[in-house]
Amino acid sequence: MPTYTEEKFLQILSNYFSQMKLPTIPRVVMRLWYWRDKARYSRDKELFSGPEYEADLLVISNSGYLKEIEIKTNIQDFRADFQKRHYHDHPEVRSFSYCLPSEIFNKHETEILAKCDFKGAGLILITEDGRIINKKKSVVRRYAQKLTNEAIFHYLKLAALKWCCFPKCYFPKER
Repeated sequence: MPTYTEEKFLQILSNYFSQMKLPTIPRVVMRLWYWRDKARYSRDKELFSGPEYEADLLVISNSGYLKEIEIKTNIQDFRADFQKRHYHDHPEVRSFSYCLPSEIFNKHETEILAKCDFKGAGLILITEDGRIINKKKSVVRRYAQKLTNEAIFHYLKLAALKWCCFPKCYFPKER
């Protein structure tokens, strides 16, 4: 059985999306109604109050929306995700998908598909040889906000810092 790591999946996914010329940002802390929209935050903070959460990978689409991908390398981690207070509910995320090893999916297909259907989540599988299978499309969240130019700049700056300045954090050299 192969060893699955989040770092390996981040590498595979970022390569996949870079072929489509879509920027990716790994491990982003999602702040609900953060610095750039103080008026809306003060008006709607009860609706989106609560702790921050981390997105394993964000993708900026050509149409100016965010897609969030949550990487799960085992079934226990997948199950635990449904116990969180905030279920990947950032207002700028238009679609949400899980990324799992195909081997885990094959063993727990019924459970995984049922939970993805219930939450409207998409499903991306990674095979043992590193191929990507888009198993299920996510439901589009109509409430999601299109990113402003300022927000796109914010996320691209995060991407540059994470991928370019600190690559060892994400892709340690194999020994």
